[in-house]
Amino acid sequence: MKFEERIELAHKNLREKGVWELNYNPPLDRVLRKLGFRLPPPYYQSFPKNFIFILFSCTPIFLIVNFMVETASSVTFFYLFSESIIDGISFSVIMSAFYLIRRKQLKLKEWKPLCD
Repeated sequence: MKFEERIELAHKNLREKGVWELNYNPPLDRVLRKLGFRLPPPYYQSFPKNFIFILFSCTPIFLIVNFMVETASSVTFFYLFSESIIDGISFSVIMSAFYLIRRKQLKLKEWKPLCD
């Protein structure tokens, strides 16, 4: 089964189970798929894969937000950077756990045998 067919089947399956579209097809995933990356929905990825993906995609966002909020104060860049990493790790753990728990609650198949 082709990747596009499998992704459509996964989206249909998640839609039928009542999952919001922004949860099973996040905007960043859509952009990366249009650029040619073959990413399964977060519900079909393992905890470590979700953790790493969310960490590397959200930590720069936290850095930008922290920089914009703290520009008036005399905070060092190292402090902003370390705070952003802590925020990114915390958010990654929470979201990865959310996807893992919801995958078990929804009784979803694994990504590889999805086409069976």
